[in-house]
Amino acid sequence: LRTGQYDRAIRSLQACLIATPDNAAVYGYLGDAYFLRGETDVARQVYLAACLIEPETVDWDHLQDGALRELLAELEEEEGCGEVLSRQWLPSHAYVRWLFGPKKIRLKDEFVAFVNGYLDLKRAYAHFPSAAQAARLFLKGIVLCDNEPSLRLIKGIDFAEVRREMKAANAPLFTAYLRRIEHRT
Repeated sequence: LRTGQYDRAIRSLQACLIATPDNAAVYGYLGDAYFLRGETDVARQVYLAACLIEPETVDWDHLQDGALRELLAELEEEEGCGEVLSRQWLPSHAYVRWLFGPKKIRLKDEFVAFVNGYLDLKRAYAHFPSAAQAARLFLKGIVLCDNEPSLRLIKGIDFAEVRREMKAANAPLFTAYLRRIEHRT
């Protein structure tokens, strides 16, 4: 990646993901490789995948996407979140500002696993609430809402409840999110 061999870096990083599919740091570097190769949309979908796994392990100091770096700096300064919490909230803000596109989950098993992860996080948040968990719930809520037709097929999860959780986690951002989806349709 540092030598400018982006195609080779992409192949190597994809091979790493086969061995460690939940490695957010590798996804972050893969996003950097796509960004440097000029594929901004693909890079941002990969960055989103990293954030859905563990945003705190992405190498934010070397992030190649200038717009995401600027947004992160804005969150740290204007929102007063601090570095760690800004990294948690970055993907949701990036989504609302059209930097990240919708994440569609096409496979039923993958969607069921995603829903189960959301429900586990929701239960953990109910017992030990934290701002970082609220940020992760909000982001996962966005993805669930992007896949609303599939939600109807899964028992134990309610679309309206997901939206209520998002609003409770961050009401101003939820309002901005509603404006975005209004413009999308």
